Amino acid sequence: MNGYYDTLFQQAQANLFISRLTLCAPDWGEENITLDFCKIYYFLGGEGKLVINGDTYYPKEGEMYLIPSGVTHSYSHNPKNPVYKYWCHFSLKFGDMTEFLYHKDCVYCKPDQKRATALFGRLCNLDTGTGYLNRLLQKSCLLELCHLFFSQIPAEKL
Repeated sequence: MNGYYDTLFQQAQANLFISRLTLCAPDWGEENITLDFCKIYYFLGGEGKLVINGDTYYPKEGEMYLIPSGVTHSYSHNPKNPVYKYWCHFSLKFGDMTEFLYHKDCVYCKPDQKRATALFGRLCNLDTGTGYLNRLLQKSCLLELCHLFFSQIPAEKL
C-alpha cells in the first residue's frame, strides 16, 4: 500500500449508531434520501432493490452493500418476499475526510459468509448489550467489518 493510503487508514475513526438483524416490515423503504452517516447492509435473503446515486442494484443473498454518507439513495423490497438482513448505521472518517466519493465499483462485495455473519452477530450483541466498555469492542468490531468490506473492493476508488 502506498504511503497516502497507509496514513489514511491509520487515521480511521468509526462510531456505531445502531446494528440489527431484521426481517423487514412490509412498508420498508424510502425514496431519494441523503443521510449524514454510512450504512452497511448484509443481505441474508428476500427480494430487495437499492438505488444508489442513480445506479440500481438487486441484492442477492451473501452480498454486502456500503452506502456512504452524503449519497442519495432509495431502498425497497417485495413484501411477499421480505428482505432479511444484518445492517448498521455508523460514522466513518479518515482524518479530516468525512465522506467517501461514490463509485459504483465500490458499493458491494460478496465477503466470506461465515466471517460476515459472525462479525455482524457480535456487533449486534454489543450494540444491544449494556456497559460502557462495550463501546470499545463495538469500534473494534465495526472496523473489522469495514476491513472485510474494503478488502473485497478497490478501496482507492472511494
